Amino acid sequence: MVDELLTLLKVRVAGAAAVEAGRWLWAEKFSEVVFLSGAEIREAWRIFQSHRDKKWSFTDCTSFALMRRHRITRAFAFDHHFAQMPGIRRLP
Repeated sequence: MVDELLTLLKVRVAGAAAVEAGRWLWAEKFSEVVFLSGAEIREAWRIFQSHRDKKWSFTDCTSFALMRRHRITRAFAFDHHFAQMPGIRRLP
């Protein structure tokens, strides 16, 4: 998610790095920024409620819902929660 990436860069690297990454992302030269629909937010809420045994954030759940919609099965993520969701393979 764009929000988590930019926040991580700002906190762990520098504000300037976060702004530069944001510029690259919003320019959509090497990626596409996709926005959540109401249906995906409701699906994220369903995932969030039905997996109470997990410590997934709501942002994680929105990622899972979006990935399902786009049939994405691999995620480049350092967040170990992505390895916990059935049907998703976390990379690296």
